[in-house]
Amino acid sequence: MEGTGSRLVASGAPANVLVPTSGTLGLTWTQTSFNDSGWISGATGVGYETAVAGFAVYNYVANVGVCDLTTAESVISDPSQQFAVYAENTPVIN
Repeated sequence: MEGTGSRLVASGAPANVLVPTSGTLGLTWTQTSFNDSGWISGATGVGYETAVAGFAVYNYVANVGVCDLTTAESVISDPSQQFAVYAENTPVIN
């Protein structure tokens, strides 16, 4: 698979995010006067993915000892426990 990309916002730039549960906002959120103060605040990278064939596989490299499922789940949910995260999309998982 080949693709191209364009950086629209710098890494670490301030961002407000909303994952809508319906289409009630329509295009109002694209207006410069729109008030997004109720949205989640953070820094980029924020993004989305489109559906692609295959399996999304994430490999988390922990910076803590992982000897049980509870700790492994903690590493996945807490970036401070992650040394690195690698992601790929693969058609087959063996």
